[in-house]
Amino acid sequence: MSDKDQNFELHKLGLQQQFDAGKTLDQIEFEREKLERAKILEASKEYARQVHDYSMQYEKHLKEYGQLALRTIFLLNGGAIVALLTFIGGTLGKSSGAITLAPALFVPAFTKYALGLICTALSMLFAYVNYMFHHRTTAGPGDLANNMMKLQEQWPGNYTNANSRGTGISFWLALLLGSGALGFFAWGCFQVANVLSSLKIELPVLV
Repeated sequence: MSDKDQNFELHKLGLQQQFDAGKTLDQIEFEREKLERAKILEASKEYARQVHDYSMQYEKHLKEYGQLALRTIFLLNGGAIVALLTFIGGTLGKSSGAITLAPALFVPAFTKYALGLICTALSMLFAYVNYMFHHRTTAGPGDLANNMMKLQEQWPGNYTNANSRGTGISFWLALLLGSGALGFFAWGCFQVANVLSSLKIELPVLV
């Protein structure tokens, strides 16, 4: 083999080595980029799962606290009606000095407690409707993960006009009715206190 051929082969071998080295570097860079993308994807999935779990826990606790508050108001008004009927039954026909205790004196207070029960029941109904609308707007883990990969102008969710209006209206109705039920309870207690004060009747002591 001539020197010219040897030089050509050496040059060819050198080019092949450079090509293989460049190919190896490109492959390493590709694998590194692929690994980084996989890490980002897994982190996005984990973040989306945590956000979704937190949202579900928040909804659960919010629903439990709301139910506890409404049950308490319901028991207050219902218990007041039972206590009032028990008191009237125990003092029916009895006189306090020159004044005879009439059940009609407690009808306004009884009405307030009954209205409190009705408001509480309606508040529970609208609270359930609000939960349904809110659940329909909540984004799932898949939507949250897609939002991490490609950010959107608005947080993912089914934010239609109907869902937004339904959520807002049902929330305020439930809140107002629940507050109204508590107000009726306080109003009824005030009326009972006025009746007992005007008749100067002492409440019986339970033994």
